[in-house]
Order: sequence, then C-alpha cells, then structure tokens
Amino acid sequence: MTRLRDASGAGRRAATGLEATLRAIGERRVDTLLVSHGYETPGWRCTACGHIAAVGRTCPVCQTEMVLVDDVVGEIVEEAINQSCDVEICVGNADLDVLGRIGALLRY
Repeated sequence: MTRLRDASGAGRRAATGLEATLRAIGERRVDTLLVSHGYETPGWRCTACGHIAAVGRTCPVCQTEMVLVDDVVGEIVEEAINQSCDVEICVGNADLDVLGRIGALLRY
C-alpha cells in the first residue's frame, strides 16, 4: 500500500480511484490491483467486447449496449485475474480508503 500511495503522489505508474483503475485495467497496464475489503459499487459491462465502465449504457469501445452489473469491483477483480495481475484485498487500510478504495500499481 505504501508503494501505491508514493507512486500516486509522485504521478508515477499508479492509478487510484475507480475511474483511473478501470482505465488502467482496460489498457492492460495493471501489475497489482489493490481493493478495500467489502468495496462494491454498480457499474457496466459490455457483453460484446468485455469493456468494464463505471457509467454507461453504450460501450465507448464498440458502441454496443452494455449491461448493468451489481458489482463492478468484482468485475475488475475477475478481469485482473484473467490478465495474470496480482490482486490484494486490503482490510482496514485507511490510506487506500482515502485514495478511493481501489487502485493499481502499473506495469508501465
């Protein structure tokens, strides 16, 4: 978690918060995904191309109608595992909670 906070503060190879983490996972740049235990929020997933988004109805990648998912964080974790990323579930980590409850250390 210290690495995420430091990298984020320096503007280097880190994504924090839902939108930035979604962008990084979509670009396949995530090395390690960090998620606060119990963090869930609704979002969207494209059934055609698999794109995951916080807001939607129409996929920005392929213009197909997306479906509402109850827990987009779970979708992100699943995608991270599919991309062979490390996934860390953080319990009681105030630093991560302040950074948006989700973040990633990036490959590049």
